[in-house]
Order: sequence, then structure tokens, then C-alpha cells
Amino acid sequence: MKEDKKMGNYENIRPYAEFSRTAKEHGGVDNYLNELQTASYDAGASDTLQTVVQLAPFVIGGCLGLWEGGKWICRKVSDHFAKCKEADKIIIESAKEAIKEEVRKEELREEKESIQPETVKYSESDYENY
Repeated sequence: MKEDKKMGNYENIRPYAEFSRTAKEHGGVDNYLNELQTASYDAGASDTLQTVVQLAPFVIGGCLGLWEGGKWICRKVSDHFAKCKEADKIIIESAKEAIKEEVRKEELREEKESIQPETVKYSESDYENY
């Protein structure tokens, strides 16, 4: 039972003991930590490069899709505004024609009003001859 009390802290000390032994095998704590850092960095860089290579076709395809979609939307919007502009031109031309027609009618009306038949006054003697 006394042995259990002595070794009760064994689970807490064991990771430190393993770390110390491994660090001693690699030339000290600083060297071991530098080796761990370099190995971890290399593993992360390799993993990142592999992920980038795997995702590159999807990223490029998505960019091309967005580019072509944007061009399609721009064409549609441009066509829509061109059609609206043409419709506006037609409306403006028909309005101009209507205004011209009204002006012509008004001019004719004024011309008719200004032309009044001459009233000839006949004397009674003129009637007697007929």
C-alpha cells in the first residue's frame, strides 16, 4: 500500500519524464523544440500545398463561372436598357408627330377664321335688274 502512495503521482510525472528523455536524445530541450517546430511547420506547409493543389480546379472553375455569369448579366442589363431606350424614342417620335399635327390643325383653324368671305352690299337697284 505504501508503494501505491509513492507511485500515485506516476501518471502526472510520466509525460515529463518521457519528454526529458526524448529531449536528451536530441541534444537538449532547445534543439528538440526547434526540431519539433521545423517538423510541424514542414508538415503544415506540405498539407497546405496539397490542399491548394486539390482545390485549385474548383477555385479556377468558380472564378471562370463568376466571370462568365457577370458578363451575361451585363449583356442582359445592357439589352434591357437598349430596348427601353428604343421604346422611349418611339414614344418621343409619336409625341412629336402628335404635336405637329395639333399645330397644323390650329394653323388651319386660324387660317379659316382669318379668311372671311367678302360681304358685298347690294343696293336695291341691283336687285331690280334681276
